[in-house]
Amino acid sequence: MSRIKQKLQELKALHDKNVTRPSLDDSLHEEKEIENVTQDITRMFHHCQKIIHQIRERSRGTTSREHQVSQNVLSSLVSSLQELSSKFHSAQSEHLRQLRSREEKAQQFFNSTYLSKSNEMSVFDSLQEESYNQSFLNGSDQQMMLESNTFMVEQREREIKQIVKSIAELNDIFKDLACMVADQGTVLDRIDYNLEQVQT
Repeated sequence: MSRIKQKLQELKALHDKNVTRPSLDDSLHEEKEIENVTQDITRMFHHCQKIIHQIRERSRGTTSREHQVSQNVLSSLVSSLQELSSKFHSAQSEHLRQLRSREEKAQQFFNSTYLSKSNEMSVFDSLQEESYNQSFLNGSDQQMMLESNTFMVEQREREIKQIVKSIAELNDIFKDLACMVADQGTVLDRIDYNLEQVQT
């Protein structure tokens, strides 16, 4: 679980770096790093989940005292895993929110820039004799800006899809952990009942 904590810190640093970089920077390398770290964390959660299931299965054929110790260990592990998965979920959700906000701001900027360029062009064209050449140049500038904007939006879309995918996987882990907690409560109730029966 300490490795998960380290990876969560690494992911947070990558998220911060990704969100604070200039919009037009090429961030494919950063995106790949974020994707790899996210997949590593998800694999670690699945591994921890598998270990918890193994501990639970092994504790079934033990004495009541060993079983109680196993249940205490399980309870502690599940609680720690829930806390870490909650942090991971929050980090992913926050990064997704920041990306969407940044995308909206970039879209507003490009829309306002495009409109002001169009207005400037019409005034400039009326003053110039070579309006055809000037509009051709402005058109190619606009085309380059549009292509750059399209690339940036596609890039953000890939990031958002990856985050949504990891949140969905994390949701499955949350459900399984919730079932484990409920099962532990039932087992502890049975242990308490058996202890009361032995004492009477």
